[in-house]
Amino acid sequence: MPLKRKIRTTLNPDNLIKKQKHDSNQSIDIPIKNCLMWFRTDLRIQDNIALHKASTMIFTKSEKSKYVFAIYLISPEEWRSHDVAPTKVDFLLRNLKELKESLNELNIPLIIESVDNASDVPGVVIDWCKRLRISHLFANIEYEVDEMKRDKQIFNLATFNSIKLEMLHSQCIVNPGLLKTKEEKPYRVYTPFKNSWFRYVESDLSILEPLPDLFPNSKSIRISYLETFSFKVPSSIPGFEISSELAKISRLNFPAGEQYCHSLLSQFILQKASKYSNARDILSQNGTSSLSPYLASGIISARQCVYKAFKANNNKISTGNSGIVKWIEEIIWREFYRQILAAFPHVCKNMPFKKHFKNIEWNNEEENFMRWCQGKTGYPIVDAGMRQLNGMGWMHNRARMIVAMFLVKDLLIDWRKGERYFMNHLIDGDFANNNGGWQWCASTGSDAQPYFRIFNPTTQSSKFDPTGEYIRKWVPELKHLDSKQIHNPFGVLKGSEFKKLGYPEPIVDHQKARIVALEKFKNFCVRLLPLNARERLVNSNALPSLFLKDVNVPYFDYFSFIKHVNLPELWLSIEEWFIHNNQYFSMDYGLQVEKQLKVYKELLKHVVDRSESLIYNINLEDCNYTSFSVPFLFDLSEVIPKGSHLEVLQCFTWWPGEIFEDFIKIFSQVDMLILHCKEDNEMLANFLNVSKGLKALRINSTIASIPLISNALNLKARSLEYLEVNAGGSISLEIFSECDNLECLIVTKDDDYFLQNIFDEIKNMRKLSLKDYRKINFKDTAKIISTTNFHLTSLCLLWEEESDPENFSLLVSTIIVHCPKLKNLEIIFNENSASKILSLLCSCDKLKNLYLRNTKDWNIDMWMQNLGQVIPKTLKSLKLQNSFTFTLKSLKKFLFECERNSINGLRFNIQDGGYWIEEEHINILNDSVEKGILDASSQTSWMDPREFMQQVLLVLDE
Repeated sequence: MPLKRKIRTTLNPDNLIKKQKHDSNQSIDIPIKNCLMWFRTDLRIQDNIALHKASTMIFTKSEKSKYVFAIYLISPEEWRSHDVAPTKVDFLLRNLKELKESLNELNIPLIIESVDNASDVPGVVIDWCKRLRISHLFANIEYEVDEMKRDKQIFNLATFNSIKLEMLHSQCIVNPGLLKTKEEKPYRVYTPFKNSWFRYVESDLSILEPLPDLFPNSKSIRISYLETFSFKVPSSIPGFEISSELAKISRLNFPAGEQYCHSLLSQFILQKASKYSNARDILSQNGTSSLSPYLASGIISARQCVYKAFKANNNKISTGNSGIVKWIEEIIWREFYRQILAAFPHVCKNMPFKKHFKNIEWNNEEENFMRWCQGKTGYPIVDAGMRQLNGMGWMHNRARMIVAMFLVKDLLIDWRKGERYFMNHLIDGDFANNNGGWQWCASTGSDAQPYFRIFNPTTQSSKFDPTGEYIRKWVPELKHLDSKQIHNPFGVLKGSEFKKLGYPEPIVDHQKARIVALEKFKNFCVRLLPLNARERLVNSNALPSLFLKDVNVPYFDYFSFIKHVNLPELWLSIEEWFIHNNQYFSMDYGLQVEKQLKVYKELLKHVVDRSESLIYNINLEDCNYTSFSVPFLFDLSEVIPKGSHLEVLQCFTWWPGEIFEDFIKIFSQVDMLILHCKEDNEMLANFLNVSKGLKALRINSTIASIPLISNALNLKARSLEYLEVNAGGSISLEIFSECDNLECLIVTKDDDYFLQNIFDEIKNMRKLSLKDYRKINFKDTAKIISTTNFHLTSLCLLWEEESDPENFSLLVSTIIVHCPKLKNLEIIFNENSASKILSLLCSCDKLKNLYLRNTKDWNIDMWMQNLGQVIPKTLKSLKLQNSFTFTLKSLKKFLFECERNSINGLRFNIQDGGYWIEEEHINILNDSVEKGILDASSQTSWMDPREFMQQVLLVLDE
């Protein structure tokens, strides 16, 4: 359903100011008569640049017959069209009274007039200019485009009537448009904007100093213009009345006036600012400044706030006390959103910052929206936030993020409905901040949360309201619950106990809603890509399949947020997308290598800007030395911030050693290296030596002997948790004596001695994979390992058994019997060892995942039927791969035995046996899903092996 908000028209503030300066230069100087200060969202006398300039102009003229006048126009139609909250209107009127008194002390009259039609405002202002003999009209700029359009009309009328209009920047410390990227473009991302802001301010700290006091009018104005002092501030405006209870709460929490506002600022700086970093997110604590209403209505300036913090921080702005710096950074967020407003005015026109999100389909269920508005979602932290908003016209910032994220991601309701509801109720309603915050949560804005980041409301509640005090205050139905029950009463309490609360059940299941939201956003983003790029992204393996816990590879969303960077895999898709959409770069496939490098460097900067200095995965595997790998490393070194945390680096080791070492030193920590070695043993050893905090290593090597690697590994052994070596040479067993923390080992070797002795070194290991052992003595090895028990939870044995099938079965059974904690097993077997596998399954009472591979075609009908009888009840995943054949009858028998054996929720995957998968088989499998025997999530992927492989070997971490 289309929203009813008035569409704002577009006008750039820079154009208005340039036009003002150009026309002024073309005209004759206007003699100074009287000056008029037009107050809008700047209801203060201190540090008000427009008022100060008017006052200074009259004072320097030194004529007692020249005066400064002030005017404020009440425009209910404009307030309604911009969703101004009644509680904010009440706040404005209260502050207008304070402003009038302050101006009165300076002999400056404040004219107050109501204007029924917003379109009449320009004419009313000019009429007053004529009546008061105004030669110069002053006002501070408002960046919203409706206001810019209005001011353009004022400018034209003023010029026609020989009145000089001066529009001045007063909302920000650093005016919008001053800070640009190296490409001379407006910033779209907060962090580089913040860094640029700090550099700009620190280059001239004088810009932080507030303006000096105003000059008063001559007292003679009270004789010449006595009637201008008689205007009264109305106590209320029809259509914007508030209840007596809300008025009482508003006056108690947010008293009016500059004097009170500055005492509040001083109190915050003195008592709370140093602890702001930690206290600002705790909902039950009054750890924030509570200055947002005063900033939104211009009762205090951002410069006054930062200057006070700057002085308290020993004249430091970006360093010093972390709490004070964090608070300054929050004010910089305010300036960031204002420069977004000025540079990208389409956000004022009911449009998302990322325009491609305008066509996303929202659910917009009105009943769900109303329950959200009323604070009746069944999620205590969400309901507390909404009831605080409804009850006092204000909400804690952390609660704002939680409730906004819930509306957009859990309920899939258009963020603009929530944005409008906030504006209609907030005493600190501020279009730039409110719009920026909502688009941040909706993943549609500048520097927004990526769509796959979704707050869990229960987790947020436990973290930011640990005692439940905030919830108890605003959700009294739950006030008697303890700190464990109060965050999730529906999930913790018994049904009968929950009903007694009189509190609604959760409106949605968060986990299910999260999955739906992820799928919706992902599919929407992928549809935006051209078909060839879309297919490449979907099919590419953007992350290594090892050692990554709880990581989902996101589809990239216009680089709004990238933490997983597989540059060679994604580059072609990205390039095609940019070409197809003519965005960001202008390039074609005929670019020379030098130009390609330049473009690639720009791309890297773009990626790093959006990675928040945390690059998880860099894959250089396909970058070869002869093309662009060396300059690529130089470029990467330039754009990645020093001290970044690298989770995975995948590359070759044939580049010049000094380049590689300089590159790795960029990072404060490297968790995992995936190295593809050729011949340079010394290079690899040096690389290992300079890496820091190494937790995992995977080496693919063709080197016949690698003693240097062994020596280097010895230095890193104590920190290693994961090691994979695929090499033809030998690795010293001494390494493993130092590997106290090694949890996972994968080795591919033909070394009988290594196999027999490795078990003495891995008694504490949890995950082991041994591959391609064809020449070992199975019987002797079994005898060696039968002397002890192991802590293995995951075991992969990919050995050929054909040379000695009997003793292979003996070895398998010995390992399994002596691994009582085994949960994940991957193994090759065929008819020679099949019966042994069945008997072993009877003793595996903790087995959860079973992956069976076959080396040749054979019929497993009877084996399948028997498998259902012995399958452990703990088993959750069963996968069969390669050349297994069995009939429909044996499949039915297997599932029947599973049901009789009380097996439920089993994931059942088959690969490379697709010739027998017919409609009848699928129907049987689906029937088993309905009975609960099989996991429904397997229904669409009976033949998909990818996820299971990772689960069996490495990913599970119970």
